[in-house]
Amino acid sequence: VYTDARTGGTINGANETDDGIKEIGGYVHSVTRLSPKFDIVSALRIDKNSRLESAVLSPRVGVVFKLTPDQNLRFTYNRSFSTPSDNNLFLDIVAGAAGPYSVRALGVPAEGFHFRAGGGCAGGVGNLCMRTPFVPTAGLLPANAAALWQVAIGFLLQSPLVPTALKPLLQSIPAPTTQVATVLRALNPTTAAFAEVTPDQVRDIDRLKPTISNSFEAGYKAIFNSKFKLAIDAWYEHKRNFVGPLIVETPNVFLDPATLGAYLASKGVPTQALSGLVTSMAGIPLGTVVPNDGGKLTQRPDIFLTYRNFGTVNIFGSDLALDYIASDRFSVSGTYSWVNKDFFPQSEVGGLTDVALNAAKSKGSATFRFRNDRQGWGSELRFRAVAGFPVNSGVYVGKTDGYGVVDLGGTYRPPVGARNLLLAVNVANLFNHGYATFVGVPQLGRLVLTKVSYTF
Repeated sequence: VYTDARTGGTINGANETDDGIKEIGGYVHSVTRLSPKFDIVSALRIDKNSRLESAVLSPRVGVVFKLTPDQNLRFTYNRSFSTPSDNNLFLDIVAGAAGPYSVRALGVPAEGFHFRAGGGCAGGVGNLCMRTPFVPTAGLLPANAAALWQVAIGFLLQSPLVPTALKPLLQSIPAPTTQVATVLRALNPTTAAFAEVTPDQVRDIDRLKPTISNSFEAGYKAIFNSKFKLAIDAWYEHKRNFVGPLIVETPNVFLDPATLGAYLASKGVPTQALSGLVTSMAGIPLGTVVPNDGGKLTQRPDIFLTYRNFGTVNIFGSDLALDYIASDRFSVSGTYSWVNKDFFPQSEVGGLTDVALNAAKSKGSATFRFRNDRQGWGSELRFRAVAGFPVNSGVYVGKTDGYGVVDLGGTYRPPVGARNLLLAVNVANLFNHGYATFVGVPQLGRLVLTKVSYTF
């Protein structure tokens, strides 16, 4: 398979001329009957992606035990993989702006992103480097906010909130050397607020690897008295090299408020003006920490979001499905799914921020169906509920609210004369309860769909 993404520079930007992917692979599958009650199902798949360093093997083996003709147990081991997507590898698009900074979403190139290559920038906090939009010709600089002192002073001199009588004093204050420290703060793209991070949280981003999932599953299916159906599954999954969502990886450089206040006071700034000046100066993002390995994507002071592989994630859960056929006209069914985690703190996965599953820990549904084949009509009433969950995906950061809605549907097939005609209507969210399925998306209300079909 050869994939050639053609975005006209709109999505893949600078990567537009080098974003092709070649994939080749093979697959074998077998079913072995050991006895009338035991089957072994096995498979092996191999895939090679031109953008990955090595081929990936995916074995699968399952044992099915037939307790009775209407009941069986299933035990399965599966090793699967998820290849980094086109966006993971080649994305290059401006997603927004934060003052003079572009907020850019980037895929991870083959060489990755490195913030301290060759030792980094001496004099920068944590040996980190920065770029600034305020001095475009400066190039790569040590991540030291005090080096841009005159930029910060210039903002104050232009501010109408700073008393005119105080401006000559501010102009006369020399740039500090080691007296004022530097702090790093990462942008939350949703709230446009900055949260403080430490230099050690700025970590290199290596070439992406495929996500490897090792999962174990046990399942039971049964039919009782030809009326009641039960399916229950329990599973455990160990993910390695989990590719997270788009996350801001480049914090901004700010003057440290505590040492800044002490320095201004030592230069004669009046106490009554000190608090306001410190708040103003320490709130200016003076530069952006950027990789210093010379990649073509990071030659700008952009705040960038990108992907990275995280170490390991362990999750487990279960699924339940029930069906009861009360008569040839009436039936009831229900489903429920649960997973143990929807949030992984940065202390567990590393990096600048937390990682969210971006899906609910629990969700379920209950459905009631009534049909009258003789008269040609049927109806369905369904209730579905989803728990709220945290979201951290690109510029969408926050938490969704849980919701429950009712759906109603019906079909009609004329009993005589036009049996090939089918009329159907489905009303999703019958009571027009507004809800959002993700952060940053509009609320959904009532949706009515109709369908007319004719079978020849």
